[in-house]
Amino acid sequence: MRVSRRSPTASWRIAAGPLSSSAGTCSAIPWWRRLAAVPDVYVVVLKVTPDDLERRFTREPDKWFSLEQITAANERFPAIADLLPEGVPCTVVDATSADADEVYEHVRKFLGATG
Repeated sequence: MRVSRRSPTASWRIAAGPLSSSAGTCSAIPWWRRLAAVPDVYVVVLKVTPDDLERRFTREPDKWFSLEQITAANERFPAIADLLPEGVPCTVVDATSADADEVYEHVRKFLGATG
């Protein structure tokens, strides 16, 4: 299993503008299109409230992106589920008040239910 904070979606997540292509579908985004061909792929999206994000950023600033960029991306995260190709399971976890064990349990249940 690969878990990455800096995934291939980083530029998409942080970039300003619409969530999908001008065509309105994720099929025009090559990375997403290729996801459908990956066997046993699952997408877990973690999001937090703006206040929690600011608190975390103050404690540990990001080396590459500003708080404003990260806040905008955080607001976009839940929409990823709607952009994935059909058949790619996705869950969105609000990690605001969840500790690592709670997030792990949510993901474990998600993988067990879909795998």
